[in-house]
Formats: sequence, C-alpha cells, structure tokens
Amino acid sequence: MTTFRKQEKHFFKTLWHYFGRFALFIALAAAIGAGTAIYIFFDSSKNLIVPDVEGLSKIDASNKLTTVGFKKISYKFTTYDGESNIALKTSPEAGSAAKNLGNIVIYISEFKGVDIPDYQGKMADSSLNQLREDYKLTDKNLKITRQYSSKKAGTILNKTTFKNFNSHSDILKITISDGKDAFLMSDWVNKSLTEARDKLIEMGVAAEKIKVNYENSTVVDIGKIIRQTPEKNDNYSLQSPEDISFTVSSGSVLRTVAFPSLIGMSYDNALQTLNAMGYPLDHITYSGVKTTIVKEQTIAPDTMVMMDNSFVTLIMESPKAYEKAIDQIDPKSLVNMDSSAAFKTLKDLGIDFRVSFDNKSSLASGRIISATVNNDMLLLKISSRFDDSKSSSSSSSSSH
Repeated sequence: MTTFRKQEKHFFKTLWHYFGRFALFIALAAAIGAGTAIYIFFDSSKNLIVPDVEGLSKIDASNKLTTVGFKKISYKFTTYDGESNIALKTSPEAGSAAKNLGNIVIYISEFKGVDIPDYQGKMADSSLNQLREDYKLTDKNLKITRQYSSKKAGTILNKTTFKNFNSHSDILKITISDGKDAFLMSDWVNKSLTEARDKLIEMGVAAEKIKVNYENSTVVDIGKIIRQTPEKNDNYSLQSPEDISFTVSSGSVLRTVAFPSLIGMSYDNALQTLNAMGYPLDHITYSGVKTTIVKEQTIAPDTMVMMDNSFVTLIMESPKAYEKAIDQIDPKSLVNMDSSAAFKTLKDLGIDFRVSFDNKSSLASGRIISATVNNDMLLLKISSRFDDSKSSSSSSSSSH
C-alpha cells in the first residue's frame, strides 16, 4: 500500500512537471492577449483631429496624416480638371475627430488629358485659336518656333499629335514657317521649265515675275533651261521681287511661234485668241479684275515661245469706275452668303480678302457671319459650327 501511494505521488508529480508548466504558459499568454486587447481598445478609442491636406501631393498628404498619428490610410482617385496626384479632400473631412486606428481616405486628383490632333500643313492662326478655345491650351503650354521654309508663311511644319495631353503640365511644340521673305535661287539649268516655275510659285514668287524666252540648242534637251537670272545661290527677295528670267531650249530645230499681243482684249477674247493658235489654256493665269481688259502680259508680243512649255499671266486693268477694287461691292451684301460663292465673286472682282472662322455662330457652316473693310482688304468671318475640320485647316489669308 505504501508502495502504491508512492507511485501515485510520483505520477502526479510527473504530470505537473509536463503539463503544469504548459498550463501556466497558456494562462500567461491569455493574460498578455487580454492586456493587448484592452490596450488596443483604449488606444483605438483615442480621437485625433484630421489635418487639412488639400493641395498637397499624395506622398506629402500621407506623411502628414501619419505624423499626426493615423495608422490606416487609403486612397480614392477622382477625375479632376487640374494637376494629377494632388490631395483634394479627406474622409472624415479636415478638422473633424477620428480614431487613430480608423481608416482615413484621401481623395487624389487624376487628370484625364485630351488628344491633340495633327495640325501639320495647316495654318497657324486658325489652329492656335482652336487649341486655345477647344483644348484650353495657354501660352505656357505652347512652345512656338519659326524657321525658314518653302511652305507658305504661317504653315505649321511639324506633327502635333499628342495623346492624353495635360494642359497643367505638358508642352506642345509647334514649328511655324516664317514665310519666304528671301531665299537662295536654286540651280535650274538642265531642269524642266515646268518644274522650276511650279516650285518658284509654291515658294511665293508671283507668276508674272517669271519671264521665259527660247533658243535652239543641240546640247540641252527641248523644254529644259539653258540659263537663268538670277543665278544659283543669288539671294532673291520676295519683299522687293525682281524678274526671274529663264532661257529654255527649243531643241535643235526651231519649234517656236511668235506670241500675240493681247493688250486691250477682254479676258475671254484673250483666251479665245490663244486657244485658236493651240496655246494650252491651263498655262494661262490672270491677276487683277477679270471683268476688265488686259493691261499687260508676262510674255511680250512677238516673243518666240514654245507653246507647250510656256506660261503667261494676263495682268488685267483696274476698273475705271472705282479707285479701289474693294469699292465694287457692299460688304453687307455678303452676310449669310455661301462662302464658296463669295470667294469666286471676290476673286473675279480682284478684291483681296482674309478669312477667319467662328464655331459658335448660329449660322450654318460655310455661311459668312460678317464682312468688314480694313484698308484695301475685306475681312470675312465664316461659320464653322458644324465642321470642325474646316476650322482647323482654314487659311488665315485667302487673298488671290
């Protein structure tokens, strides 16, 4: 019996040795957990004042809330017409009390940009107006440079396509042709007259300034230039233009005819005269008032020409009844008129005009909103309400 009790006592002692300590550990862990829960309960019940973070960057706003003592911060992004990644407000709002372990939401700006189209080849005045009015660009968004180009003055030279443009931070680069006030003459010897003439007119030389005469040549092919004045690399000024003379090969056999005098003829009669002798009608242009008579011609009478390789401009006389061409028309009569018909009328009358577009008019697209006189120039404003592409591609100057 004594032995049994000793064994029983040893058993309980062993049980305490193995399981008592484990139970003590469990009790201690439970006590620590309870203490932590109590600490969290009392700590989370502590209120803090939400600071104002409006206008700060996302990072700065987060740091400010963390410094105050807030532990949990989340973000919501919202479209905003302003700079991206800026704190707009918080929830709870600034100045209110919130638990330090509660969730603070920061509303962050997310700017949605616009897609800028390509204005290459279009006129700068109307394109810049559209960029400012329709896309809300300001001078700080535009980096404009000018450079010499054979393109018409005011033409945009570079591609301007820009995806997701942000007017608050992005810059659009635009290169504009500075016009052709002067350029160096190219070497046109052994080039075709047609090629030289077309290129010079494209560069701004008036057709009546290009003079041509012919001579036989066994060296230079027919229709190609033998010599030129001014010579290659000579400076040519468009502000004070001089005549450009080409001597063109008529080949080894005389293939020229004497050009007739058209002075004093009406435009239609001059065309009939030239057509009767086989002169190409698409090689004939005019300047001035079409309804008057020929005052000058760029190919002098009796000049020997090759009809297929010569071009003539008929310079029409100014109307005797008017001191100025613009006096022929009442600008008010053009209001609400279709612009295409008006352009033809003004060109036939020899009236210079300049065009601008307005996409906010109640008139149908293409109708003339207003017509005003500025010295010898007629200023036309045309509705482009239903035709955005027309507004963006229009020329600011449409003088003939």
